Amino acid sequence: PPLPLPPPPLQPRRVFSPFRWLLGGSVPGAMLVLAALWIVTGTGAAFAQVVQTRFTEEPEDQTVVAGQRIVLSCVVLNYSGIVQWTKDGLALGMGQGLKAWPRYRIVGAAELGQYNLEISDAELSDDALYECQATEAALRSRRAKLTVLIPPEDPVIDGAPEILLRAGTPYNLTCWARNAKPAASIFWFRDGVKQPEAAMATEVLSDGKRESTMSQLLINPTDQDIGRVFVCRCANEAIPEGKETSVKLNVHHPPTVTLSIQPQTVQEGERVTFTCLATANPEIKGYRWAKGGVILEGAKESKYETQVDYTFFTEPVSCEVHNDVGSTNVSTLVDVHFAPRIVVDPKPTTTDIGSDVTLTCVWAGNPPLTLTWTKKESNMVALLFAWFFCPS
Repeated sequence: PPLPLPPPPLQPRRVFSPFRWLLGGSVPGAMLVLAALWIVTGTGAAFAQVVQTRFTEEPEDQTVVAGQRIVLSCVVLNYSGIVQWTKDGLALGMGQGLKAWPRYRIVGAAELGQYNLEISDAELSDDALYECQATEAALRSRRAKLTVLIPPEDPVIDGAPEILLRAGTPYNLTCWARNAKPAASIFWFRDGVKQPEAAMATEVLSDGKRESTMSQLLINPTDQDIGRVFVCRCANEAIPEGKETSVKLNVHHPPTVTLSIQPQTVQEGERVTFTCLATANPEIKGYRWAKGGVILEGAKESKYETQVDYTFFTEPVSCEVHNDVGSTNVSTLVDVHFAPRIVVDPKPTTTDIGSDVTLTCVWAGNPPLTLTWTKKESNMVALLFAWFFCPS
């Protein structure tokens, strides 16, 4: 049987379009749709790229302690081009791993426009101005100042751990807190009590950022300061709790001496013991005794025992103790009770009738004496003084 005839070819349908004037006549429907789609989506994308690309997060001024981690924020909306960071105007490079800066890297989801700068183990060289740039959109963020705080080194007291001083000689305790940013403050403590009178000075180092602080505390040591501990504490914003060190005082002084007598009151002819109690630093080297300024050759220990007479009431006994720093001498009289003794007899005096005359006598005795003058062959008491004035 004969083969069936093929169907007639399809004729393209022409449709009326409001874009006929633009395309120069009728166009196939599919082409019209494509053309319209290109116009709408193409111009819309261009509008979004120019108008909506912007920073939604920009870096802000921050502070970090040396050795810690810090992240500077940068988020760009509707942008898929190159983003880079600058440090003091120097570009750090592109990509997440910044090879020239091993402690720096870009973190965040790029598809969300996150290009945050992470700095690990912050150090002084990171103290700078940072800026985030979307180069293809000609966008630059605000400049953010990163301040790196550096705690002071461990404080150092000159002469520590123990300083040898001399009693009565003023001395400046000196403490250093070096290489801090900002400069450290220094405080002194004595027996746990803060000392307010310390002087302080700072010195800027060659890098122009770190500073060293020096503090001096003026003291006037005494023998009571032997073994006393002074504490120097330094602190700044990087380490508010501070660091501290201490120094112990060793004070050299001449002997401190106390002289005592036992018994304290005696009768003439009785025995007494003198005791010389002394402390010294360095150690005592010897004792020397004297009476009335005359050295007692046989007395060389801390005690001296002897029999006393009336002379001990007027001639002091002294004890001198010495060490390598110096010597100390103390003396005392003995309260010796003894009978009255004539010291100066009244002398015969010749005078003219009608003239005045003064007669003098001196007695010694303990307890205190009562003196009276009487006229020979008369019981009349003339006067109760050691001298007698007789008017004409």
